[in-house]
Order: sequence, then structure tokens, then C-alpha cells
Amino acid sequence: PPPTATVAPAPPPASVPPAAPSPPPAFPRPVAPLDATAVGTGPTWGSAATAAAAPVPTPAAGTIGVPGAAVLDERGNLPGGLLGLVAAVLVVAGVFLPWMSVEGRDVSGWSASDDSRILLAVAAVVTVVAALLVGGARSLVLRLLLAVAGLVTLGLGAFDVVDVGAVDRFDTSLGVGLILVLAGGAVALLAAILTRHRRFR
Repeated sequence: PPPTATVAPAPPPASVPPAAPSPPPAFPRPVAPLDATAVGTGPTWGSAATAAAAPVPTPAAGTIGVPGAAVLDERGNLPGGLLGLVAAVLVVAGVFLPWMSVEGRDVSGWSASDDSRILLAVAAVVTVVAALLVGGARSLVLRLLLAVAGLVTLGLGAFDVVDVGAVDRFDTSLGVGLILVLAGGAVALLAAILTRHRRFR
């Protein structure tokens, strides 16, 4: 028989490794402005950058704690209050002491003139205002009340001094009561000057 050719089997094809997957395309990270309505609900995109760029508010002039600011005035009104009490005492004492001496006979302010009733009312107002000031009250109204009381007292006292000097038919002289009334009016004005009504200085 004729010889047969032996055919070698073909080698198996070489395996090709699979290609690596390509990375997904990169997109820019969104940056959104800070939403004022979202404050307190959590961080939002761009909130840190917006907060860092926000200007820091500058304290207004006059704010407590900043240089050149107003300072709280903690000084009390004890001097004005005590002077007010002294003024009231002087006026009340002057009303019941002699305002004039007629032919050697002393006449008190209570008996000599109806102005004494007005002066007692003024002294009562000064007493109340002075008590409030001693307690630490501060008010422009209280200061004005002291000033008006002092002016009224001085005005009435000066008017009555003129009346005493106008008596010609009798031998009259000025009594110590009117002098005390005038002194009380002057002290009330001084108390008004020393009274503080502002909270800051």
C-alpha cells in the first residue's frame, strides 16, 4: 500500500487578553452660590467659598466694646438727691419761720402770704424727686423738675422780699424765713445742675 502522510495538528490560537475598560469621562464639579434660604439646613455646594469671601461687618461707632464707643455711666445721683432734700427742708423751715418783723412782732410766712402754700407744694415735689434720685433714678424730667422748682422758689421769695420792703406805715424788717426760702431755691437749682440724666458718657 502507498505510504500516507502524517499531518501534524495546528497549534491552538494564542489567547488575547481583554482590553481594560476606559474610565468614564470627568465632568467639572458644580459650584452653586450660597442660598440664603438654605442656612441652617446643611452645607451646599460653594457655601464655604462664599462664606470666606463675605466681608466681615465693621462695628458701628458708638457700640459698646469698640474703641471710641460710649461708656455706660455708672455714677449715681446721690449728690443731686441729697441737695434736693436739703432744699426741701430749707423751704419748709422758711415757710414757718418769720418772714418779717412788724413793730417788733414776728410774722411767719404761713401767716403773712398765700405764697407759703405754693412753696410747700414745691417742697413736696422736690422731696419726691430727691428720693428718686437717691434711689438711682435717671431722667431728664426729674432734672427739669428740680430746675423749675428752684426757679419758682427764687421767684416767689424775691417777690415777697420786695413786698416786705414796700411796707412804709410800720417799722418792718426782713425775717430769717425768707432768707431760708431763697437759699432753698438756690440749692434746688444746684441739685438740678449736679443731676445726671444720661445713661452713657
